[in-house]
Amino acid sequence: MLPAFVALSIACTRGHPSDASDSTSAWTPPDDGLILASDLRGNEWFTAEPTTGAIVDELWLNTLEPDVCVDETTDHYCLLFQSRDHISEADPANPVDEIVFTYADMNLSDGTDDGRDDLISRVYSVDRQTHATRWHFQNLDFSHISNSGDYCTWDPADPCQADSSVDDHGFWACSLHMAHDAVITDETATSVGMWVVDSRNSRMLHVELDRSSTCAVVDTVIDNHIPDWDIYDSVNSMNRWTDGDNDNLLMSVKGSFPDAQTGQHQFGESSAGKIIQWRRDMVANGGTDPWRQVWEFPPMSTTEESFLSDPHGSNRFTGADGHNYVVFAHSLGHSDGTTYGDGTGGSIGLLRVDDDVPVYMYDALLPKPDALQFPRDVTPLADGSMLVTDSGCLGDGCQYETYDWIVHLPEADPAVGVSGAWRADHSQQVFRSVDVLHGPLFKPANLLFSSEWIAR
Repeated sequence: MLPAFVALSIACTRGHPSDASDSTSAWTPPDDGLILASDLRGNEWFTAEPTTGAIVDELWLNTLEPDVCVDETTDHYCLLFQSRDHISEADPANPVDEIVFTYADMNLSDGTDDGRDDLISRVYSVDRQTHATRWHFQNLDFSHISNSGDYCTWDPADPCQADSSVDDHGFWACSLHMAHDAVITDETATSVGMWVVDSRNSRMLHVELDRSSTCAVVDTVIDNHIPDWDIYDSVNSMNRWTDGDNDNLLMSVKGSFPDAQTGQHQFGESSAGKIIQWRRDMVANGGTDPWRQVWEFPPMSTTEESFLSDPHGSNRFTGADGHNYVVFAHSLGHSDGTTYGDGTGGSIGLLRVDDDVPVYMYDALLPKPDALQFPRDVTPLADGSMLVTDSGCLGDGCQYETYDWIVHLPEADPAVGVSGAWRADHSQQVFRSVDVLHGPLFKPANLLFSSEWIAR
């Protein structure tokens, strides 16, 4: 049986999220913490009180690039993706609380977001207290990895730049194109290593950055050059953890590419996605073992559709029952549409993962009229509760609000006779209703992307 859980979700309106909670519940937070939230189209990240939604601190992107990151009222604005709290111990005697975040520059003055310079991303770290920049980068140097030309045609005179001969796609391949997430792996007084989720380039990059530079050196690429990558498109979240000698990555991919190879057709579509775990042995063969796929959910099939609909942020945790679980935002898991990416209506997906085998539990729904529209992130909290972010919609022109909710996930045994894969008739899913304990929070936000719980 699944132990009792609590979950928090964010919904989306248009404005400023200060002092914004309609909740009258007596919910008690698991500890004296705050919520760190990214407002995707609101030009800021902010920290807030979990019970009232009152803003404690915020950083506006136009303080970093005043001529670029203005707001949506102009043609030149920025999209802010994942924000993470990180305690830097590069100097162990003087740890620094940082906020690490990614954003992308968008210029719609030409009427499109797929121009050569559109959605090129920056990765930033700022001091949480002072907002002073600790480090940041925009450029990539692929020249230090073998077969680097397979990934980027770089300028021989300056490997931090694309060669002048490349077309737009070649330029994007040498760049961070709509990077959604960054996870720190190691750091010293002079350098920092991290994974970056390079979404529009459909890859994950591990880079090492000299703190004095704005060009990060790429040392590992996980993408379609690895057979296990298969048909995945639009990575949008990442967890990283070590387990004995193993280094592990959990990711969600929003979509997939059609694969018509003989005998291997997988029916991929742009919004037909997966949840996937990767692993490498850090000791075997001197630590040079390659990354391999451990599992994907729903499992690969060459005979029928086996995908989720627009899945986003995923996280792993161990339940009070000792089982390992993965929870994710099934953004259109309860959609009323006829195909992947169509319609509206999301759910909270839950898997149990024992011995590297994902078992489908259910898709959780909020009771109407507070139904999730487009959930984008689910984060486990210390007391077994979850922080779930509902954007309301995928992009602009959203008619739905976006909220934070505290909900109780129901107990259940693994689902029987269904795979958990999305179908228009939802015949392969099991839906469970949750009890709302707290919320909504952050109603005047613009379009929230993610939330996490941080220390005060």
